Amino acid sequence: MDRVNIPKEYLPSAEYMPRNVKLLPELEYPYRLNLAEVLLDRNIPARSDAVAIYHESKRITYLELQSQVNRFANALRELGVRKGHRVVLRSANIPEYFVWNFACWRIGAIPVLLSHLNRSSEVSFKINDSDAIAICVHSDCYDDVQKVRDDCPSLKHVIVHGDRVPGTLHYEELMRGQSTQVVTEDTCREDFARIIYSSGTTGKPKGILTTLEGILSVSDTHARHILKLRSDDVLGGHPYYSFAFGGSFLCLPWRFGAAVSIITHFSPERQFELVGEHGITVLFAVPTAFRMMLGVADAERKYRMSTLRLCQTAGEPLPETTFREWRERFGQTVINSLGSSELNYWLSTFEGMPAEKIGSSGLSVPSYENIVVDDELNPVPPGVPGELIVRGPVGQVYWRRPDAQQNGVCAPNSRYAGWSRPGLYFVQDSDGYFWYKSRLDDMIVTSGYKVPGGEVEGALNNHPAVLESAVIGIPDKERGNIIKAFVVLKKEVAPDPHLIQILQDFVKQEIEPYKYPRLIEFVSENAMPRTSTGKIQRKALRDLEIARGTREGPTINSQFVTDARQFAEKAFASGLYCAESVVLALAKVQGVESELLPKVATSFCSGMARTRGPCGALTGAMMGVSLAFGRSQTGEPVHKTYVATQELIREFEHEFGARNCDQLLGCDLGTPEGQAKFHENRLHERCALYTGKATEIAASIIGKAKG
Repeated sequence: MDRVNIPKEYLPSAEYMPRNVKLLPELEYPYRLNLAEVLLDRNIPARSDAVAIYHESKRITYLELQSQVNRFANALRELGVRKGHRVVLRSANIPEYFVWNFACWRIGAIPVLLSHLNRSSEVSFKINDSDAIAICVHSDCYDDVQKVRDDCPSLKHVIVHGDRVPGTLHYEELMRGQSTQVVTEDTCREDFARIIYSSGTTGKPKGILTTLEGILSVSDTHARHILKLRSDDVLGGHPYYSFAFGGSFLCLPWRFGAAVSIITHFSPERQFELVGEHGITVLFAVPTAFRMMLGVADAERKYRMSTLRLCQTAGEPLPETTFREWRERFGQTVINSLGSSELNYWLSTFEGMPAEKIGSSGLSVPSYENIVVDDELNPVPPGVPGELIVRGPVGQVYWRRPDAQQNGVCAPNSRYAGWSRPGLYFVQDSDGYFWYKSRLDDMIVTSGYKVPGGEVEGALNNHPAVLESAVIGIPDKERGNIIKAFVVLKKEVAPDPHLIQILQDFVKQEIEPYKYPRLIEFVSENAMPRTSTGKIQRKALRDLEIARGTREGPTINSQFVTDARQFAEKAFASGLYCAESVVLALAKVQGVESELLPKVATSFCSGMARTRGPCGALTGAMMGVSLAFGRSQTGEPVHKTYVATQELIREFEHEFGARNCDQLLGCDLGTPEGQAKFHENRLHERCALYTGKATEIAASIIGKAKG
């Protein structure tokens, strides 16, 4: 292998590298391997005129895709991009993403997949951590790149697709005049094909390395044997290509001469429409998206679904109720696969699986081995929970993170040296099926019992009223920890104190009774802290609860807080501004009625916007706190107001990373340009999130002080 342009210290030491195995003959790839040749060029003789990409009304053939890839590869070479150089890709799902990615593979450069949802601090970290020489970015998500360009010394070239941006290279201009003939770089199967960063659910994101043969292996294991992909398939779905799940689109279709359907902005209704418009045969979506699609009334009669033969989900556990309802209404099996950026897919359900095994994670994907072990890495008997360790054609390899590397594989002197440790808690039954319990770092020790948080979530998510949940442990003097669940209800279900008991009883029937959540808090979907990949950040929930000092009490979910948030969300949905909505809601729950409040809030908020001050939601929350603690006459102390306001601001900043309107929204609402960007990018949806959360924080502070 020729690791040019990669500093040796960026790679793991040999003793902690995974010891991969190839248990299928199709994984014995030739030493010389270039993915642009294998996945793209080999389709040209027989499928040059076949559609490779569907995007809205556009159709791009394999020959057209190859031509664009070759032209951009030549453009990158002219800029000095060479084998081993890192090139960041940042955009929502668009056809050009495939061009950028294939062009990097063509010349031996390493694509670094960067989410367009990352804010400037994450953008800066990932560009610098990867030592990227260039970035390809859509103009819609360029702003956060602009903010950090001067802080990224290795970044020499910024290539922008879409609108022209001064001081950058325009993608279309770079492509103009380039030849469709290109020299393919001499690469081998052990060269690196990708860096993708972990979602940061447990801390600082980790750069994850995958080789060329590792990328190809996902097609020849999971796609070939589980999905059984073929040349007449059209793969579609919402997962972004910068995430592990969405990264499947960058390799799976092309191995089989299939096609991709692109949806740039997901909605359940639009996804249903594209199934018919593009003839999607295999639909990829996370469980939450499938539940959202199930929420569309009469969808099975409204939309043309005749081409759809199979569904694929990953990224989070699939509730059994979701699986059954989808199959009953639409007729397809939803394949539930366990995968990661490090290991591809290594456990999966499959078509024709026994009914009694629905709810499990299925069996090992061909060419993978999975074993459940105890704390000493000894195999445990069937039915006994333990840590899952894995080996297969790929393993966990981290960029510039020797600490993560040592934790990510079994130690060199152990019985299972080189097996990967994805940090999961599982049970294997007597028939060989694996049942997910939790992440190891989500294990809750309460009253001496080890309770997997994921197992409690699975039970809650099976209740017909629940959309999703997150379970954590909260420190408690008597029990060590108590179990608390944050529950998002389906749209048609209203929060109710009686529902808390119903859910607790339901969990007791689903799993061992001692595992039920003693605390339940109903929250909106947007109130859940999430990574840029959409995964719930349970650590953030734990930190918030510790800061709150929550303990078990007679009331589990303060009706005062719930009412305030609901009032604010309804007011905002009715057309009121965020400041008006928040202050009216907080006034209402305190029994204050005045027509002046929303007027003052609007005036104050407008002034703040023009001086780039706190966002309207936070402004309204500060006014609501002042209603509770402010003085009514000269001479009264103001200390309580000051302390409460500072706590409000701290919690708001902890939740969203900023307090000012322009930082949160990425535009200045005090200017016509900012107003236009606000409406064009539908930023009111983000304001709805700030409105609900600011109200909730303020109401919690008020409720805690008032007792």
